[in-house]
Amino acid sequence: MKSRTNLLMFLALIVMLGLRAAAKAQDAGTASCSGPNGNKFNLEPRPDALNQTARSVAILLNGAGSGTDLVVGTAIDARGLAGTLESEDGFYIQRSNDNCAADSEGGLPAIATSVETFSPFGAPVVAADPVRNTFFVADLRLGSMNDSAVGVVRTTAANLLSTTACPSGTQTNSATCWPIGNVVNDVPINFILFDPYVAVDPRANGAGAGAGDVYLVGTVQDNNNFPPTQHLPGGLREQAIELLQLCHPEWIGYRRRLPMGSGAS
Repeated sequence: MKSRTNLLMFLALIVMLGLRAAAKAQDAGTASCSGPNGNKFNLEPRPDALNQTARSVAILLNGAGSGTDLVVGTAIDARGLAGTLESEDGFYIQRSNDNCAADSEGGLPAIATSVETFSPFGAPVVAADPVRNTFFVADLRLGSMNDSAVGVVRTTAANLLSTTACPSGTQTNSATCWPIGNVVNDVPINFILFDPYVAVDPRANGAGAGAGDVYLVGTVQDNNNFPPTQHLPGGLREQAIELLQLCHPEWIGYRRRLPMGSGAS
C-alpha cells in the first residue's frame, strides 16, 4: 500500500513538473498557438507584472494572411501610471502565430485638436471593421483645459501589419500605429464621462444609409446637481443623432455618427 501511495505521489509530481514546464514554454513564446487556453497578450516581463483591467478585443479573420488573424486588444494598463508605457490606455497587436504573444504593444497617443491636447484617461474599447480593414478605439480623454471628452483613434490593418509604422515590441511613439484621431462630446469640468463603447456598421459602402459609419455610446454625469444626474447636457443634444436609454431610467447615453471616409473626424 505504501509503495502504491509513493508511486501515485511520484506520478503527480511528474504531472506538476510537466505543467510548469509547459507554462514556462508558453510564457516564453515557444508553445503551440492552437491550444484551447489562449496565450499571454502583452509583452510585460515577469515576475512582478502590473495589472491590466477593463479589457476588450477585436479580430479581423485572416487579416494577417491566410489562417492568421489580426487581433487587437485594449486594456487599462497600470504601466502607463508607472511611466513605463506611453499612456494607461494600452493596446496589444498580434499579427503572427510565431510566438503565441502580442507582437506589438503600447499606450494610445494623445489627440491634439486646434484648441488643446486630450490625453488618454481610461476605458479603451476596440472595434474592427472587416469590410474596410480598419480598427477603431474609443476611450475617455482629459483635456489640457480641464475638460473631458470621448476620444476615438483609427488605423488600418495595413498600418498595424507594417513593422515600419508599428514596430514589434513596446512602442514609445504609438501615434505611428494610430495616426488618425479626434474627440467628440467635449464637456466642461463639472461633467464626467464614462463607459464609452464603439461599433461600426459593417455593411459595404453604398449598401444603405449609415453603411460604414462609426457609433459611439457613453454616459454623461452632471455634477451640478445633488445627487449627480446622468444625462446629456443641453449643448450636446444637437450633436447626438439618437438618445439611448441605458440600464436605469435616469441614464441616457449619447451617440454620434462619424463618416468613415474621413476616419475619426
